Amino acid sequence: MLLYKIICGATFFPEIHSYVRLSNSNRRPMTLICIRPQVNDFFSSTVPIWNSITSNCPEFLSPGKFISLLEQSINRL
Repeated sequence: MLLYKIICGATFFPEIHSYVRLSNSNRRPMTLICIRPQVNDFFSSTVPIWNSITSNCPEFLSPGKFISLLEQSINRL
């Protein structure tokens, strides 16, 4: 949820675009690109998880829908 809030601007994170950005894909609008994947930080650790959870989303999800998708993904584990 923290990454979702950062991406949506609900949580202030200066220079977010130096770490991660949304893909330009119309088919996968929630796909994130990690700017510095070789750095061992929050973003390089969470972006692959985010992308695996949101890989089949045809639109950017609302907070409620994202929470539901996250809960479904956790329950599958």
